[in-house]
Amino acid sequence: MASYAQFFTTHDGARIAYASIGQGMPLVFLPPFLSHLEVMWEAPAFRSFNEALAAHFTVIRYDRYGCGLSDRDRTDFSLDVDLRVLADLVDHLRLRRFALLGASAAGRTAIQYAATFPRRVSYLLLFGVGWKVTTIPPTRKALHDLMRVDWRLGANSFADYLLPSGDAEALAWLARIQREATSVETAVGLAEAAVGVDIVDLLQRVHTPTLVMNHRDDRLAPLEAARELAAQIPGARFAALAGDAHIPEFGDADAVVRTIRDFIGVPASPGADGKGSSAPDTRLLGLTARETEVLNLIAAGLSNQDIADRLSLSIHTVERHTVNIYTKLGVHGRAAATAYALQHSAPTTTNTT
Repeated sequence: MASYAQFFTTHDGARIAYASIGQGMPLVFLPPFLSHLEVMWEAPAFRSFNEALAAHFTVIRYDRYGCGLSDRDRTDFSLDVDLRVLADLVDHLRLRRFALLGASAAGRTAIQYAATFPRRVSYLLLFGVGWKVTTIPPTRKALHDLMRVDWRLGANSFADYLLPSGDAEALAWLARIQREATSVETAVGLAEAAVGVDIVDLLQRVHTPTLVMNHRDDRLAPLEAARELAAQIPGARFAALAGDAHIPEFGDADAVVRTIRDFIGVPASPGADGKGSSAPDTRLLGLTARETEVLNLIAAGLSNQDIADRLSLSIHTVERHTVNIYTKLGVHGRAAATAYALQHSAPTTTNTT
């Protein structure tokens, strides 16, 4: 499965890199503390996690402003900047509704977006989120000081801090991602800004179906704080998972994907776990590969003109595909087609166009 970077420009003039893979309901995966789309795609743990998600969703990833392939001239490290980038991205992609996954520091941005734009977010997924305002702990302060003195040694130490049980390969990849993602000044600036963001007053304003996940032995985001976070968000569900990694790509990453899939109610894709056939779902009643692609974009909220632009087709061709989809599925209108796509996760077929 290939992942190609694209770019858009925010209202503030920043050029941001993003990539999407998979089929089905859109899921925007917020960038972590530091990100680099190219290097993260090379890293086995990050790639396999995103491919597992992409078996069920259209996964949209992007580089944080100041990191990776995005512009690196960031000097304002506040949460408001990250919130504006996210808002501009979903507007650029014309996403009407989507699931939102925020891990670690990105969870604060996800919570604020969901509270501010409740009609846009279909599901809010949080993992290892530190949500209380705190002073920087002595260990973190020492790590930041080490990063300033020796970025390579500091990145290695911070990787070990995030992955206490990580093997040598995992630690090496995480340290490399951090070093190549950005400058030490930006890394420390983003790290220090994250702990001072107060989102407590936003929690009661989140009315999106919410799942709070946390590894039981995460030392950066304690389990009890995660339970309290779930209790503060109306109707939120809580899932404690085995492990001590602070980020979802490491440890039992399959358990994280299963938990997300079960919460949203997306059925397992045949063959997604390597067990069983990868044949198309016969319930799709003979949809061609192109028709399935159009159906997924309808479910993502795109208009016929948007779909035509996305797939480089004429509007007439998209309208013809849409009529064929309605006829084959036995539905009337976009709402019914969307419901069908979400219920069956609309896997790609092998029929020809």
